[in-house]
Amino acid sequence: SIGAKGERVIEGGLAEIANFKRFAPLNVMILINDNRPPEKVFSPGIPDAEFAHEGAMITKEELRVISLSKLMIKKGSVVWDIGACTGSVAIEAALSGAGIVYAVEKDPKRVKDIVANRKKFGADNVEVIQGRAPECLSIIKERPGSVFVGGGGRDIGGILACVSRRLLPGGRCVVNAVTIETASRAAAFFKSRKWRFELIQVSISKARDLSGLTMLTAMN
Repeated sequence: SIGAKGERVIEGGLAEIANFKRFAPLNVMILINDNRPPEKVFSPGIPDAEFAHEGAMITKEELRVISLSKLMIKKGSVVWDIGACTGSVAIEAALSGAGIVYAVEKDPKRVKDIVANRKKFGADNVEVIQGRAPECLSIIKERPGSVFVGGGGRDIGGILACVSRRLLPGGRCVVNAVTIETASRAAAFFKSRKWRFELIQVSISKARDLSGLTMLTAMN
């Protein structure tokens, strides 16, 4: 019995313990798995390769970190990700403490990627909406504290007009633009509404092999 004078304690690996041929009828065995996978630790900037995506259709990890820092997502808050593409921003926003994230995407192929990424990362607080913004935004009842616009193009004015009506006081809207037209229209919109805003140009280059040498290639 445990703690009695006749108690016998054996420690070791399974191979070592197997050498003991005889044991009492009543035993307590504790197994410790030293080969268990390491605990997943979340930090902003999940590598792009971890996400299901096609080609360059993803908000790159370095730009994603900057965008998330500018969103200043509060714990338990509502976040909109408009033009979510593969959902990389939505996933990271969900994992960073947002209460619920609405990922809005019009392309069915990208929606499948969002669903796959949501499952992989266990981001159950991501709600996927397939539709074209700004028309489909009316089905979202919760007002957001943070809005990320990763797409929009020619519809950017209508999207921002909808966001301006729904965004909570003190909320933040971050627009990622890869064309000067989108950046210009977004800046003009914020200026017309007398919002405090900043326009930032981010230049990031990544190294790639070039015949045994290293070449830096710019990202859009």
